[in-house]
Amino acid sequence: ETSAVQFYLAGAVSIVFGLFSFTLPHTPPKKTGQNVSIGELLGLDALALMKKPSFAIFIVCMFLICIPLYFYFVMLGIYLSELKWEGMTAKMSLAQVSDVIFMFMLPIFLKRWGYKKTIFLGIVCWAVRYFLLGASVGSPGMGTAFIIAAILLHGVCYDFLFIAGQLYVDDESDERIRGAAQGFIAFILWGVGAFVGTKLAGKVLAVHTLATPTDGFAHDWKAIWNLPSWGAVAVLVIFLLAFREPKKA
Repeated sequence: ETSAVQFYLAGAVSIVFGLFSFTLPHTPPKKTGQNVSIGELLGLDALALMKKPSFAIFIVCMFLICIPLYFYFVMLGIYLSELKWEGMTAKMSLAQVSDVIFMFMLPIFLKRWGYKKTIFLGIVCWAVRYFLLGASVGSPGMGTAFIIAAILLHGVCYDFLFIAGQLYVDDESDERIRGAAQGFIAFILWGVGAFVGTKLAGKVLAVHTLATPTDGFAHDWKAIWNLPSWGAVAVLVIFLLAFREPKKA
């Protein structure tokens, strides 16, 4: 019954959003009636931004962080199921509460810290999140607290990395290629990055499947969570050393 209510609610909200889209301003293509190249149609002109060293480093780091990142999305539900958590969905939804809170805080951090420190903090929190999940394994006393803390870090992990990253792309692009640039970063994050990250997460999960379940666990979760922890740390070092804060407009 609860699932049916959720489906109906999601459908109703989708319809409302669809109707709302008709109220948005009309934004016709700016090059109507002009010659447009095939490269522009495919968004390839956004690749010119890769000539900027810091932008190229940013793209590389965004791709690399997607690899450990998807360990969380692929594996957390499996991990909590093996822990036999009750009300798992409700507890995991605390991530969305955190997301809303830090979305409002993001402009403050960007104004005071700039892009480098804000995105740096986002990557730091991904590493901390995985270390917390690793620490929760075999810790019956503090294990639940560590997992809840890891879930609550979602707002910083997502907003300070991806939303801040999209704003950085927007600032680095001119009006002509801004749409293509946003498409490019979306392709890196939720296209190539998602594909590589989920495939690798699946392989790691399979490799660390225990022949005989131990203490109710079918997988070696300590070893599993250690991999994305140190992967995030490696990306953190690359970003810290190679990325340069853009000049303020």
